[in-house]
Amino acid sequence: MRVLVPFKIVADLDLLRGKKWTITNNRPEDPAFVKKIINPYDESALELALKLADNCNKHGLETELHALTIDKKQADLFLKKLIATGYNLASRFDCAVDLQFNPSAKAALIAAYLEKFGPFDLIIMGMQSSDEDNAKTPYLTAEETGWPCISGITGFNGCETGSIRVFSVNDQGTIEQTIHPPYILVVGNAPNAYLRIPTLKAIKTAAEKEIKIINLETFNITPDQLNTKVDPDLIDLVAVDNSRKSLLIEGPSAEEKVSLLYDKYLKGRLSSL
Repeated sequence: MRVLVPFKIVADLDLLRGKKWTITNNRPEDPAFVKKIINPYDESALELALKLADNCNKHGLETELHALTIDKKQADLFLKKLIATGYNLASRFDCAVDLQFNPSAKAALIAAYLEKFGPFDLIIMGMQSSDEDNAKTPYLTAEETGWPCISGITGFNGCETGSIRVFSVNDQGTIEQTIHPPYILVVGNAPNAYLRIPTLKAIKTAAEKEIKIINLETFNITPDQLNTKVDPDLIDLVAVDNSRKSLLIEGPSAEEKVSLLYDKYLKGRLSSL
């Protein structure tokens, strides 16, 4: 089973003092100086992928984990750490185009990676990042790839048949279902999904391995093509007509109304069952 986990590196905004959040001159505080971390939802996705690999190995199923981020050289330390934790390949997309608030372009690049270096069975993603907070990228990736997508993931594990048992949460409660890849799994508030700490030996071994650097030329994509990948403009909103035809049953008493309802509308339907 081949699994791709895109992730993002963000500023640890918890380190900013309260007064730093004050907007002055219509400009927010620049968090560039703040310590960088893996986006929390992405961290959960990365750890759940490792747990899936552990579970598959118990059933004799081979797994190959790919980690992918769109960033500069600052991301290499994080990618090395992921190799040390058990990822087979860590790739960094070095893109000159500013994609911070362009989820459509990010989804297109993830889909291009999938096509270039695939096939993959799963894409596991965090539901949103702490800086953009648009929660669009996973669903736009599903649109680009044509893969089914499950959101609100809290956990999953592999089965002996190669299927995956997935646990997710929605407004109705917890859902458990068995799926057959390919799928995009969007991780939400997953409990106990902090990224594991690698051993010193694993860190030393990972330090000797190379990070795969890719760019637009790898996919034959130009900056102009990427810049055209923007969200569509909202032109109009039209309310859905949910009205239904109705009939008012007249009668001198409730008993006669029920009798009329049964004789004229229900009797024929019930007799055919």
